[in-house]
Amino acid sequence: MPKGVENLRQDERKLHRGIILSIPFQTILISGGTGSLGQALTRFFLSLSSTVAIRILSRGEHRQADMDTALQSGQVRYLIGDVRDYERVLLACYGVDLVIHAAALKRQPTLEYNPYEGVQTNVFGTYNVLRACAEAGVSRCITVSSDKAVFPVTLYGHTKAIAEHLAIRANLYRPGTFRSCVVRWGNVAGSQGSVIRIWQDALRRGELLPMTERTATRFWVAMCEAVDGVWYAAQQSTAGVIYVPHSPAFAVHDLAVAMIEQHHKVSRQFSSLS
Repeated sequence: MPKGVENLRQDERKLHRGIILSIPFQTILISGGTGSLGQALTRFFLSLSSTVAIRILSRGEHRQADMDTALQSGQVRYLIGDVRDYERVLLACYGVDLVIHAAALKRQPTLEYNPYEGVQTNVFGTYNVLRACAEAGVSRCITVSSDKAVFPVTLYGHTKAIAEHLAIRANLYRPGTFRSCVVRWGNVAGSQGSVIRIWQDALRRGELLPMTERTATRFWVAMCEAVDGVWYAAQQSTAGVIYVPHSPAFAVHDLAVAMIEQHHKVSRQFSSLS
């Protein structure tokens, strides 16, 4: 069982972020760093320090090129690699102080149709990252998880539940010198693959919003809250702890109604200006 589950209250996260004026890590590696969270974390770290070195490990060269063009920072290095490849992950981890493991396959229908691929990335990939951290002398590792790991009913949820167990047990690798913990999120609003983006595109095309179950509820966090939570966990890094934010929950149908009303409101505003 995990050593503890710690709630991240919004006031605690904001206070902690406000009092930390410098980063106590010289080099940070973010796996899956070209994703929405990885890019937001990179911008956040660059805003805190002009000397911190950031390594982005991901598979897509084009997304790395786009990120490099957008940031234009000499503090960021881009490493092509897959978390399934232990030797590549190990090389990327040498000289790193903090690893944020955000790489994962997340689309539930895709994983149900390709279960082995999901296990390879989300389970064995997590194991490779944790093992590489212990071997390379990394002091802290934050594994990004999902609320779907709790009482999982999908393959994605099961893979994240196993990944959490691996992250907690990784503290046995180098007791006292290596600390591994987990940050568990709900849905990050507006992130890649978020239903918000899908519905925004549908509204722009004048289409109906696809919805599988109108009574379904989801936990939501804003991207800035997700970044603050990872930063809080990185500062605390209590071995064996799963950090869980206080997140609001609401029905997806209510979200759809709010987005439709907002879309029509904006449309009317533009129409009145024309």
